[in-house]
Amino acid sequence: MTFITNLKRFIPKRLKIYTKASGILIYDAVHFIENSNILQKFDTEDKLLGKINLYYHVVEKGLTMPETRFGFGKDTVLLLASMCVLYVEKGYDVINEIYQHAVSILVEYQEFHRVNNYKLDHDFENALSQKLKLLDIDVSQAKQLEFTADNYFKNVESNFSDFSNSRYSVRNYAPEKIDTETLITCIRLAQKTPSSCNRQPNRVKVINDGETIKEVLKLQYGNRGFGHLTSSLIILTSDISVWQGVNDRQQSHFNSGMFAMSLLYALHFKKIVACPLNWSASVTSTKKLKALLDIPKNELVTLMISCGRAPETFKVAMSPRIDPHNITTFY
Repeated sequence: MTFITNLKRFIPKRLKIYTKASGILIYDAVHFIENSNILQKFDTEDKLLGKINLYYHVVEKGLTMPETRFGFGKDTVLLLASMCVLYVEKGYDVINEIYQHAVSILVEYQEFHRVNNYKLDHDFENALSQKLKLLDIDVSQAKQLEFTADNYFKNVESNFSDFSNSRYSVRNYAPEKIDTETLITCIRLAQKTPSSCNRQPNRVKVINDGETIKEVLKLQYGNRGFGHLTSSLIILTSDISVWQGVNDRQQSHFNSGMFAMSLLYALHFKKIVACPLNWSASVTSTKKLKALLDIPKNELVTLMISCGRAPETFKVAMSPRIDPHNITTFY
């Protein structure tokens, strides 16, 4: 045996695992920092489009709120317009669907206030109009979608293509509560989701108490304007104790993501409207949530789903999808 082989025999297994895990986590962190837009450099078209996408979705969500507040989101609207101007100045492709939809949302924002006879602040309106002139592109005005409950659910028993394309994230809920048996049925359907080696790490917390929902949603950003209407709040966690090695570090999110989509489809099938809510939260918020709900240490919080019965009429964000040819590579 070589000296190195002998040395390895005497290194505690726990130390080996910690050393390997540390190296992987450092790689993950460096890779994320260098290739994401966390540094806000906007040095690639995709990074700038990611920011534009984020801002336009905030605005389109505002246009679909149960009670849209006139003059909402001025700072975000101007930031979106500025990002679009920067996109043009950098010479990027103005035919890109994300960019075009962003511009159409800005036009829709102006039109929404015009048809409702609401006069926007003069300085804000002037600044927005000036930026739109710099975009120099003719786009179709976006229009957020409006449904009746009956029309929204008309395809829940259709073929999969019609069924899946009929589901949208809904941020408006009727006061009617969802019965426990219906939710269990949806969870049972979601359990058919594949999981790594059938380890089924997914755990589900359902909150029906209004005060508890309120306290939990204080810890999650992204539910402003509709969170208070939530009838049932579903929290998905993953039992990390089922994973066996450091290379399993991302399995919880993969498995939970698949489970969440199955659950969203199941809710849609049972005529429950829902909206997934990210759990991109700080360590402090995560600790508060786990303490509030007494979530075990071995469970990783992955995301939430707000849901309820559909009101008679409601709006949903248009949120167009990128052409599949633009996201697919064949080898």
